[in-house]
Amino acid sequence: MNTGSRRSSNGGMRTAKLFLGVSAVAAGVAFAGAARAETEFDVNVAGDQITVTTHAPWHINKQYPWKVVAGGTKLDKGRFSLAETSASIASVPKGHVTLKGAVCSSGEQSACKTFVKELEVR
Repeated sequence: MNTGSRRSSNGGMRTAKLFLGVSAVAAGVAFAGAARAETEFDVNVAGDQITVTTHAPWHINKQYPWKVVAGGTKLDKGRFSLAETSASIASVPKGHVTLKGAVCSSGEQSACKTFVKELEVR
């Protein structure tokens, strides 16, 4: 009978370990989803124009080689209007486009973040 108790106890331990493992994975997935949310900036597509607007304390990284790729057409940094808190590009071809850019923060925890956004221009 003691053997039966041990099995039950081990089964309970296995169940507890499995539950903790599944909980850790679920927490990791939830955290990863939150990490993908763009708290640093917004991207807006209006007509044939794309605008990136930063949230404080973030600003546009004017040194980064900004780019939009639309099919075989590449629009480079020279086509962008880059300001402290916004970057915009007009006359973007219609259809699926890829935007590449970067933002940086200032202050105690300064950092830069590059990004790639898949967008639809209509």
